[in-house]
Amino acid sequence: MAYEELFTDLLKAEREEDVTDALTIFGLDKFSDSNWLPYGGIENNYGIIGAQQADAIGALVEKVVNSIDAVLMRECFAINLDPRSNIVPRSMSEAAEQFLNVPDGNLAKWSAAQRTELAERNISIIVTGQKPSEGNPCVIVVDTGEGQNPEDFKDTLVSLLRSNKTSVPFVQGKIQYGEHRQLDLLQPQQELSVDCIETQRCHSRRKDSEMGVHSRQKTAPPEERKERAIRIPRTEGKGLRTRS
Repeated sequence: MAYEELFTDLLKAEREEDVTDALTIFGLDKFSDSNWLPYGGIENNYGIIGAQQADAIGALVEKVVNSIDAVLMRECFAINLDPRSNIVPRSMSEAAEQFLNVPDGNLAKWSAAQRTELAERNISIIVTGQKPSEGNPCVIVVDTGEGQNPEDFKDTLVSLLRSNKTSVPFVQGKIQYGEHRQLDLLQPQQELSVDCIETQRCHSRRKDSEMGVHSRQKTAPPEERKERAIRIPRTEGKGLRTRS
């Protein structure tokens, strides 16, 4: 399989149909235990995901919160601190002051130009694709945070009910109970909704130079199925992998 080509196709996709076409070309369009895994490692996961944020805007905000956490984690690793140690900042405001030089951790003490420069250097929200009057836009959240290695996806970005950040005092998204909800809110009137993640571990912590990618899909189940489930592509080792 040409993994780089698949990655590029997913990266450029602006509609669910674009993702489906890319997956179809590489034989990944049909859910199978051989090449897809339940989201979070939980087969009947819809009860968890569906009970999160009540609206799409709230779920999008959770993505930005997680991006802020990732940026602070990157800065923590950059100065060789263990984010779970007792010598790191004890709150998000303290981390903003220590890691990003924000006065007293209060962005209001910076000028609008300074706040804009900080945001543009670390987190961007980009809207592409269709206009609201034409259909559904594609919303992209980009950050320069810590990133993840491909083999760590299942335990981090696409995990559920994990305590990944509960022992990190300066982050906010600790309980993994927010952004996953957008999988069910993207296009509820359609049978398929897609959320793609492209990530690379930051240089100060990265084990290798590979970029990982997952497409997270929500499908409407057959009528006879009792539970709804979110699935992610199966990975093996580095990068995107499938089993035939």
